[in-house]
Amino acid sequence: MPIGHREQQQPEVPPGGVLGQFLKGVRRAQAAGVRENRAFDQQDVATIATAVGRAPSVHNTQPWHVEFAGPVVTILERTDIGLRRHDPVGRDRLISCGSALTNARLAVRRLGRAADTQAFPDHDRRDAVGRVRAGDDVPPTPAELARFRAIALRHSHRRRFGPQRPDPALVRELLEVPVADGVGLLHLSGPAMLDPLAALLSVAGQVMRGDIAYQQELDVWRDSTTSGSREGYLPAPRSERALPWAGLVDRDTAIPPKSVLRERLAAETLVLVTTVGDGRSDHVAAGVTLQEVWLECVARGLAASVLTQPLHVVDVRAGLIEQLELTGYPQVLMRLGHPRSVARSSARKVLTDIVRSPRTHG
Repeated sequence: MPIGHREQQQPEVPPGGVLGQFLKGVRRAQAAGVRENRAFDQQDVATIATAVGRAPSVHNTQPWHVEFAGPVVTILERTDIGLRRHDPVGRDRLISCGSALTNARLAVRRLGRAADTQAFPDHDRRDAVGRVRAGDDVPPTPAELARFRAIALRHSHRRRFGPQRPDPALVRELLEVPVADGVGLLHLSGPAMLDPLAALLSVAGQVMRGDIAYQQELDVWRDSTTSGSREGYLPAPRSERALPWAGLVDRDTAIPPKSVLRERLAAETLVLVTTVGDGRSDHVAAGVTLQEVWLECVARGLAASVLTQPLHVVDVRAGLIEQLELTGYPQVLMRLGHPRSVARSSARKVLTDIVRSPRTHG
């Protein structure tokens, strides 16, 4: 055997002793390094991309690309998909991307690997809103597996919930779901919160119903004949008409009197997602938390839907901050409850439309 080959062999070290323990540690670290840097295979990519594609998004635009490089998956914001009237600054688009980031993390955990998640990992790439790096082999927890399974079962339930309210203890547990830094969850209940909420939602409904540009944008989204790649939209789900305070407000939406709206809101379980700041990182963090809570709801047998449209009416958002005495910015209003029936699935993009090759730098 060549001498050179023998020189590369590990020296024989008696068990025990400081040197023996040190070399064992080196070997373990080398083996771990190989596992940590293990690239995603084709099946891994399909699992992660499918999970990302099922994240909730504003008007179901699914405004993201997914990029894979070795053991890293990156969520890229698609600014070419925009709702100029509804979401002029892209707040809801970033919230959508944050939800996609949660799904990517859970998919990596489902694969049995550690998931190091970071928002805005590359200062030179504004579109890279989040990254998950797969690490060593670490079994997922039962809670992570339950939330991953919930990804395929999650739908937006915009109709009335069943008559049975969620158990108060369960609601408290949902409010204790770990949240991203700077994100808060506020259970809205009682006259002091619901009275101003009903009044402000009524104002928002009237503003949106009378906004011609907003209604035209809504028409484009709803028209399945023009909802192609040119605008980045997908056809709107053809389901039963949504409740006026839970869905989109069109020209014909009947806005109920404030007293009626107040009564209906009181029959629901409402959670407000807030953030300390109102920048891009805050919007992504709100989306990360929103999806964690939503998936936990589904895993516990509940359904949910979200409202962001009223929060784009400046006076309504400011009114919520003032009248509810919020210490942060309202980003999303969630409705939780027991579903009366299974909501219909919305259209999803094929994987080849969302997976993108890594960008080369030079």
